[in-house]
Amino acid sequence: MNSTQTKQALLEVVFTYYPLSLVVVGTVLNLLTFLLFCRPLFLSRTAFHYLRAISLFDIMMLYGWNLDHYFNGRNELPLISRSLSTCKFFSFLNYFAAQASAWLRVFTCIDRYLALNNLSLYKRKINFHKTVLVIICLILITVFLLNSHILILSCYTYLNSETNMTLISLDSRYYQLYPMWDYVNLAIYNCLPFILMSGFNGRIIYCLIQIKRSSMVQSKIQYIQITIPLVISTLL
Repeated sequence: MNSTQTKQALLEVVFTYYPLSLVVVGTVLNLLTFLLFCRPLFLSRTAFHYLRAISLFDIMMLYGWNLDHYFNGRNELPLISRSLSTCKFFSFLNYFAAQASAWLRVFTCIDRYLALNNLSLYKRKINFHKTVLVIICLILITVFLLNSHILILSCYTYLNSETNMTLISLDSRYYQLYPMWDYVNLAIYNCLPFILMSGFNGRIIYCLIQIKRSSMVQSKIQYIQITIPLVISTLL
């Protein structure tokens, strides 16, 4: 084996096991983050309800495409193509987890914006923990219903005439699921959340600058301490 073949073999090993390492490391770190945010210090702040949920859905995001890349690198059948049930489940999970995580981040930005502005609505209603939990449930239900057609209509088996083998198609018998749903996902997961988070984060940064220039109120200092890390996390 010459040096070129050695480098190629090494790259194949790296690209094969890198997705698996992301799954392992990401799962551990997100679990630690979730446990950290469950401490009594953070239970009194509404924003951490969103962040705990984000930690769990970020774990779910790791399982799917990453594992498929790992099995493809090992020349094995990916999980999404092993059976109709795994096809439907992982096709759904890939979209559901990512979209839920994105919109939870949007509402984290909204929560911080309202907290900094001390709106009467925030003080009277949105600040209640039960209300935040209801908002989280509504986000998850909406995203679930939006992607529920994948669980019902996607994936089917067909006979390959060339190999005479039964294979699984990721598409739908009733309509062209791909790339149509990838374009929808681009809007729901990337474009709309990015626009909303950029807008609210811009307002948050403006509010922080105004607070810094004005006389500091002790009750607002705690909002500054927690808001800056949250703004950074939502931009990642």
